[in-house]
Amino acid sequence: MELCGFIRRKSAPVTDFEKIPVGKNIFDLPEKPDGAIITVPSRFVEPIEEKLLEAGVFTVDCFDIHEKLPEMRKRLNVSAEKGNVSCVVGAGWDPGLDSVIRTLMSAAFPQGKIHTNSPMQAPEVHLLRPV
Repeated sequence: MELCGFIRRKSAPVTDFEKIPVGKNIFDLPEKPDGAIITVPSRFVEPIEEKLLEAGVFTVDCFDIHEKLPEMRKRLNVSAEKGNVSCVVGAGWDPGLDSVIRTLMSAAFPQGKIHTNSPMQAPEVHLLRPV
């Protein structure tokens, strides 16, 4: 895997990565990437991710608005099928790693009590792949 570009509001080079292209849009880069890590606030993730998936770019996001995850996953699955790619949804801290740890602890201590802000108790890192 090789870093092929940064997307930023300002098209200024990134410190220590001056030779890596920078654009305001992924489609500004000299070559289309195979994958993208989406690092924007959650409320902006879905429209960006839909365009990338439909363009055939694999994605990973850290979307963390728990109550909106189920519906977003359904919509992103449609986009992933169009682009014949897959995406990882909710791969941040919570949902994400914290959810996985919470599930492991539930399996290890089934009589234990779970405290979470999430309405869903199961791991919430979701892999979407066109069938």
